[in-house]
Amino acid sequence: MTPRLPAWLEPLPDAAQMRAADQRAIAAGTPGLELMERAGAGLATVTAQVVPEGVIAIACAKGGNGGDGLVAARLLREQGRAVRVLLTVAAEEVTGDAGVNLRRLPGDPPEPFAAVALEGCAGAVDALLGTGATGPPRGPVGEAVAALNASGLPVVACDVPSGVDASTGEADPDRAVHATATATFAAPKPGLWISPGKSLAGEVHVIDIGLRPIEDARVGLLGSAVLAELPQRGAASTKFSSGHVLVAGGSRGLTGAPCLAAMAAARAGAGYVTALVPAELQDIFEIRLLEVMTRGLP
Repeated sequence: MTPRLPAWLEPLPDAAQMRAADQRAIAAGTPGLELMERAGAGLATVTAQVVPEGVIAIACAKGGNGGDGLVAARLLREQGRAVRVLLTVAAEEVTGDAGVNLRRLPGDPPEPFAAVALEGCAGAVDALLGTGATGPPRGPVGEAVAALNASGLPVVACDVPSGVDASTGEADPDRAVHATATATFAAPKPGLWISPGKSLAGEVHVIDIGLRPIEDARVGLLGSAVLAELPQRGAASTKFSSGHVLVAGGSRGLTGAPCLAAMAAARAGAGYVTALVPAELQDIFEIRLLEVMTRGLP
């Protein structure tokens, strides 16, 4: 059994853990179509924030990620936004819950994806590949990724930018979507916080789709809650009861590192800090380290 992460780490579930969480929710009575509706609604909200006016192009493949994009397209059109739905497959290949949402789409039918369809748009949505995809996009999806990047439009990624491994952050930056923002569902994924995936995700928005907390994540994001775990000084505390840090180092032309280490120790809460430095350079350290004691060494 995977040990639980400390409470001060925000879980970052990988692709397999997210898939299991979806399956648990469906088994407990939440239809997959409802989960897709919630995800698409969150995607539509983030898209409207990133692209507040103008035409929006939504690029969809045939999987669940594309289904989320189709939900967002419907909701945005119902809000009066102009939306072009661009498919990388024939419409009859879109089946399952995604197919249901294709049939629900009001207004103009989807168009085959083409780079020219991005012209005149104010922004785009990448609803091509989801958390289950690995490796660089190929074929029509790969061509769509290249066109989105070449367009210069702000792009909102659905769950994870296409071409980024959701579990590891692995990606070929030349063959992955460079997103302005990512609407990710239920919880952030490791790949959105590990380079190079982090540099491709843009601003990450976590959309609550009603899944139970994921407790088996093996990776966590350090949050501000960790500050509550740090020892606190009592009213009667003195510098002698709060720890003593000794920093030894320095040579001619290389005084920066020990100075920075000593200052960091003091700011982190050490009661007092002593820097052991070459005697011939002690005056330099005395000038730079106002809160740190120094001792000159032969």
